[in-house]
This record gives sequence, structure tokens and C-alpha cells, in this order.
Amino acid sequence: MKILLCLAVLVAVVYAEIPGMKKACPDKKQPEGDPGCLYYCDDSDVSYGIYHDMTPCDYTGTRDGKCLDGLCHPGPQSKAPVGEP
Repeated sequence: MKILLCLAVLVAVVYAEIPGMKKACPDKKQPEGDPGCLYYCDDSDVSYGIYHDMTPCDYTGTRDGKCLDGLCHPGPQSKAPVGEP
């Protein structure tokens, strides 16, 4: 049963979309100076692409995170921002 649940969650994550947007652009290398993990590929702000996994990103504003599937995850040096639990 646990395996089935894990599989269902994995499928949901793989096919997840950002509401109102669609991933319609190829993955690409993050340009220098861009701290994020995704980019818009047209002028309508509807279509997006993501930067390659393990690209550095701003998790707490100091490029201490790593991109994974278009999201910035904490890296080994990440610390909670001051004033937050």
C-alpha cells in the first residue's frame, strides 16, 4: 500500500502545473545573474521553462539553494531567514 501511495504522489508531482501557466519551453542553462529556477519564454507570462537541476538559486537570498524541477530547494549551507522559525 505504501508503494502505491508513493507512486501516486510521484505521478502527481511530475504532472503538476503552475495554475494559469504551462511548461512549454525547453530546459536550459541559467543565465549569469538570474537567481531563480524558471523563466518565461514569451511575452504573455503564460509559458515557462526551467533551468537545469542542481543550478544555484537564492533560497535565502545568498544563492545557497539548488534548483530541482523548477523549484529552489535549500542547499547544505542554507539557514532559516532571521525572524522565522
